[in-house]
Amino acid sequence: MPSVATVFAYEILFRTAACDLFAGAYEDVRRTIVGRAKILMETLTEADQHESACKLEFLRAIVEGDTISGNSQP
Repeated sequence: MPSVATVFAYEILFRTAACDLFAGAYEDVRRTIVGRAKILMETLTEADQHESACKLEFLRAIVEGDTISGNSQP
């Protein structure tokens, strides 16, 4: 896997988002994150929901594939 600087250089050179340039690696990481988020959601659902509401909202956005950052690229 190339360095972060190289990934950004590829984005600039090819005018293509890193998630498209490295689609396989991106999908592997996405599946891992979604899986971990689901596990954490189950843990938080069993805990006090009042204190966990913000965390659950954030995790739901990850699991449902919503954009959660200010990044304008997919």
